[in-house]
Amino acid sequence: MQARFRQYVPSIRGAFLPGLAWDGIEARRHGLTLPQWYAARGAQLHLLPSLEILRDGLLLDIGANVGDWTACALAVEPSAKVIAAEPGDSPRASLERRFAGDHRVTIIPKAVARESGHQTFHLTQHSHNGSLKPPRNMDEYYGHGWRVADVVDVETTTVDELSAGRPVAVLKIDVQGAEQEVLAGADETLRRTAAVLLEVTFVSHYEEDAGFTLLDSHLRELGFELVGLSEPFKSKKGIVLWCDACYVPSDTLA
Repeated sequence: MQARFRQYVPSIRGAFLPGLAWDGIEARRHGLTLPQWYAARGAQLHLLPSLEILRDGLLLDIGANVGDWTACALAVEPSAKVIAAEPGDSPRASLERRFAGDHRVTIIPKAVARESGHQTFHLTQHSHNGSLKPPRNMDEYYGHGWRVADVVDVETTTVDELSAGRPVAVLKIDVQGAEQEVLAGADETLRRTAAVLLEVTFVSHYEEDAGFTLLDSHLRELGFELVGLSEPFKSKKGIVLWCDACYVPSDTLA
C-alpha cells in the first residue's frame, strides 16, 4: 500500500499546489532555474532519464525550423553544442539570424535522409509542416497550414555524416513523416547516442509516413527502449494526433 501511495504522490501534490509553486519544486529537483525548467519542458528534455547527458554534449537538431528546440536546449545546458539541419530557405534564414555569432550552433542547409544526394522537398503554408513526404489534407484536424505552396529540390545528408564519428547526447528528429529515412542514415550514430527524441504520430499525416507502432518497433529492434511520452496533441474532436517520444539504449537502463 505504501509503495502504491508513493506512486501517486506527485499527482496529489500537483492537485493542491499552485502551478507556479509546483513548477518551482520540479525546477529545483532537476537543478534548474524556473526559466530553464520551462525551456526543458518546451524542448521535451524533461522526458530524458537525466539532464546530465546534455553537459558538454553534442545535440543533433534534425528539422530545426527556426531554432526553437535549439534555443531551449542551450538555455537548459549552455555547455552543449548543436548541429541544426534545416532545408527550408525561409525558416533557415530565421535560424541563421537567431544564432549568428553563436559558436555553439552549426547550421546545415540540408534535409536529412537515408543517403546524401538530392530529393524533392514539399514547402507548405506553415513552414513547420514542410517535408520530404507529400502531406495529406490535414485541414480537418488542424484547420489550415497543410497546402503545398511549392516543391523544390534540396540537398540531403545523413545523420552519420553530421555526427562524423562523435558521440551524440540527444538525436532530436522532427521531420514530418520522414523519420524512417533519417533513422536509416543513422546506423553508426545510434550506437553512440544517449537518447533519441522524436515526434510520433497516431494518424497518418504524410504519404508513406511511419506511425508510432512502426517507429516504436524499429527503435526497439535497434536496441532502444521507450522511456517517456509527452502529453498528446488532440484535434478539436478529441482525436489523439501526435506526441513526442523519448528512447534510450536498453543497456543504459538499470
